[in-house]
Amino acid sequence: MAFEGRHPDDLAFPRQRARTRSGTLGLARTFTVSPDGARVVFLRTKTGDDPLTCLWTLDVPSGSEACRYDPREHGDAAAELTDAERARRERMRERAKGVTAYACDRDVTLAVFVDGGHLCLVDLNDGSLSTVPTEGAPDDPRLSPDGSQVAYVVDGALMVHEVEGRAGRELASDPDPDVRWGLAEFIAAEELGRARGFWWSPDGSKIAATRVDERPAQTWWISEPSDPAAEPRRIRYPRAGMPNAIVTLHVIDVASAERVEAVWDHEAFEYLARVSWGQDEPLTLEVISRDQRTAQVLTADDDGATRLARELRDECWLDLVEGS
Repeated sequence: MAFEGRHPDDLAFPRQRARTRSGTLGLARTFTVSPDGARVVFLRTKTGDDPLTCLWTLDVPSGSEACRYDPREHGDAAAELTDAERARRERMRERAKGVTAYACDRDVTLAVFVDGGHLCLVDLNDGSLSTVPTEGAPDDPRLSPDGSQVAYVVDGALMVHEVEGRAGRELASDPDPDVRWGLAEFIAAEELGRARGFWWSPDGSKIAATRVDERPAQTWWISEPSDPAAEPRRIRYPRAGMPNAIVTLHVIDVASAERVEAVWDHEAFEYLARVSWGQDEPLTLEVISRDQRTAQVLTADDDGATRLARELRDECWLDLVEGS
C-alpha cells in the first residue's frame, strides 16, 4: 500500500494541506507558449510536497519535458528577499519558493528571473545559465523583445542592462524612497490585477514605466507577531476616502533615458488599471475612476498626448477582467 508505514497523523488532512500548500505543489502554472507553438515554458515543483519551484520547458512535437533550472543546483535559498519581492509574493498569494516568476523574449528562446538575489538568464534551447551582474538586489526583470537587453528595478530605480554587457544603466530614479519607478503600487497589485510596472515597446527602443509617488498615502507600521523584537515595517497604504498614491506613466527612450509623460485626467481617473504595448499597436492604457463606475481606454502618441479609444460605464460597478 502507498501509505504503509506512515504514521496516521501524517495522513491527516491539515498536515497534508500544509505539506502540499493546499494541493498547489506539483502543478504546472505560469505558462508561456512560443509564437510557433512548438515550445511551452512553465513553472512546477518536482513533487507534490516539494516547496522549490523549477523552470521547465515542454517540446510540443515530441511531448518531452526538460527542467531548465533547479534552484537546488544554482540558487541561494538563504538569500533575503527584497521588500518589493516579498510584497509581490504576498499579493500573488505565492506559497512556493525558488523560481516564482519569469519573463521571456518574443521568440521564447530565453528566460530571465531572480533567484537567491541574482539575475539569472537561461537559454531555453539547452538550459545553459548565465548571471547578469546588477548593482543591487533586482526586482521584476523583463527581457526586451529581441532578448538583447533586460530591464529591472533596484531600490525603486528602473535599470537596463545589455545581456552581453558588463554594467547596467539607470533609466529613472528618485531620491525620495517613497517614489518608485517600474513597480506596481499596492492598489494596482492587490485590487486591480496589475502586477507589473513597466512594458517594453515592440522594437525594444523604449519602455513605458510607472512612477509611483506614495507620499500622499497614509503611513502604517506593521509588526511581526512571531518576532516581537523585530522593528515594525513601515508601509504606505491609502485608507478608504483618503488620498491615494499618485501614479503616472512615462515613455522612456532606452538609449538616451529621455522621457515623456502620457497625459490623462488624473483627477477623474485616479487608477491606472491596464497597460498594453503589442506588436504594430500603439501604447494603450486603461484608466478608471475611483468609484470604479467609469473607465477609459486610451492610446498614447509619441508626444504623450492620449486619445480616447473607448469609454466604459456602469451605474453600479465595472469588473476589471484579468488579462483584458
